[in-house]
Amino acid sequence: MNTPLKKMYRFAPVLSTVFLIALLLSRLHIGLVRFFDPDETANANWAYLISQGLLPYRDFFYYYTPLFHWLFAPFFLLPEGPYLIIIFRIIAWSIYVALMYTLYKIVYTISQDRLTALLSCFIFIVFPMTFDKVIEIRPDILMTSLFFIGVYALYTAKKVQSQQFFISGLCIAVSCLVFMKMIFAFPALLYLLLWNFSIKHASVWIQKQIVPFCFGFFIPFVLFMLYLYSHSILYLALDDIVRGSIITNMSSGIYFSLLDALRPWPIVYLSKGGITLPWIVQIGIWIFGFLGIPIVILRNRRFGLFIVLFVLFAILFLFIFRRPFVQYFIPLSIIVSVSGAYMLVWCFRFFHHMCMEKLTPLFFIKATIFYIPPITLISLLLTSYFMQYRERAVPTNGEQLEVLRLVHEHIPKNETVVDLAGSYLYRTSGFLYHVASYATYIDVFDPKAETLTQSLERNQTKYVVLDQKAYIFWTPKPDDIQFIFTHYLPSPWFKIYTPGVKFVCNRGSCIQYNLHNQPAFDYPSDSFSLHIKGNYIFTTEPKGQIVRFNGIQMADGEEKEFLPASYRLTLFSPVRSFILQFSK
Repeated sequence: MNTPLKKMYRFAPVLSTVFLIALLLSRLHIGLVRFFDPDETANANWAYLISQGLLPYRDFFYYYTPLFHWLFAPFFLLPEGPYLIIIFRIIAWSIYVALMYTLYKIVYTISQDRLTALLSCFIFIVFPMTFDKVIEIRPDILMTSLFFIGVYALYTAKKVQSQQFFISGLCIAVSCLVFMKMIFAFPALLYLLLWNFSIKHASVWIQKQIVPFCFGFFIPFVLFMLYLYSHSILYLALDDIVRGSIITNMSSGIYFSLLDALRPWPIVYLSKGGITLPWIVQIGIWIFGFLGIPIVILRNRRFGLFIVLFVLFAILFLFIFRRPFVQYFIPLSIIVSVSGAYMLVWCFRFFHHMCMEKLTPLFFIKATIFYIPPITLISLLLTSYFMQYRERAVPTNGEQLEVLRLVHEHIPKNETVVDLAGSYLYRTSGFLYHVASYATYIDVFDPKAETLTQSLERNQTKYVVLDQKAYIFWTPKPDDIQFIFTHYLPSPWFKIYTPGVKFVCNRGSCIQYNLHNQPAFDYPSDSFSLHIKGNYIFTTEPKGQIVRFNGIQMADGEEKEFLPASYRLTLFSPVRSFILQFSK
């Protein structure tokens, strides 16, 4: 290798480290300003419910294990404020950095080359497909981090290091309890565990490796079962985790397609979607990653075969899920980043050896094959990253933070709230099945689950959060959303709606309007129903008018308590419109 290339190769790890730190800080910036996905805010809401002493599976529908949410629950002991969800994003970013460090340690251990390890981290950081998901408040990254810490402990353990096998089993078990989706990697994990097996030393292998690993693996599960049993929710938990997960996944009616998952979806790559540079780069990474797997096998057979099993079962596992959610590809993206880095480094080194050759036509052919593609891919990776960063760096979470601020200021802690806007709230939900896609599976439950409308009435929920134009992020049942549109009206607080009715009258004939300020029914009516008990304030247009409700006279601006009931209205003056709305 000539002198300039030697110098470049020597300083590459230092420059790469500085550059990776800059990229990680840019990811933190995105985490502080990007809008909160409904899954993120749901996770924050579940952590809040647990912090208030509510039990998962019993007090709210929940088909995960609560380890991830236990991590965030103590932060709700701090003073209320929208800043808490920003803290959660910083914690999520910190877990992401820990995963990056673990990835570096694993690759450096198997390759003994800093450049390969740093390049693996670089590809994973700029991975276009999972650009957003790796810094979101979701259990996937913590699950993946713990799993690969366990893999690192298992891979580096000596034959007689029982403590390291114990740590490996412990980390992998906690990873599964954080999120069960990592079970697809168990065949690859079993392969690593069996690597040192020999008939001659079977007893030592069992005593020093298998027993400590299994002991560490089963401790978290036993402790979790004891927690469930001590709170008398063992059956509920098993039912929700197993049956609830199957119902919510299988009732969507959508069948998974790997090709469909790799389509250039809007928002995943760039907002506009379609064939964009980030999507093209993503396809290039997949190609380089799969081409690099044989190179990993040649360089390190043990880890290379682990990668083969990991990738094979990861792809098979994806077909279990009917919806091709991007976060399902996070574990696979790590492995592809490693094998892709091996492929790139192999191409670079091959070219460096070529630099000793004469400038013949064969030299230029080799350069075209082994040097230009990897250099082009790295350049495109950077360009793709900054294209995605430029979009995500624009602040888009202001409205969600404003809703959280208003909720903390105006809604008491003892009140229930239903959020259909995707902001989610640090309040108890007025609906047991408070999940955005509830309408796709709620009718499958046996016994029949309570509807959203029934929950609103039973819990006397006075606050519903919608978009300012009542556009909803959820996919609710038509009857439920019709009930909300008809019996709730915009409050003075941004995106918050409270119980009430509005009538528009013409010559003594009145029609009830909904929160869209459109007729709720096609016919006039002189009656309406209230479903939520509370004080209601009466306003008319023109001002100063009087209306009777079941014989109870109310003047414009007057406030009285109303009970859930049907009411008949009587007009005494030329009222053009009136509103009867809940008043705090």
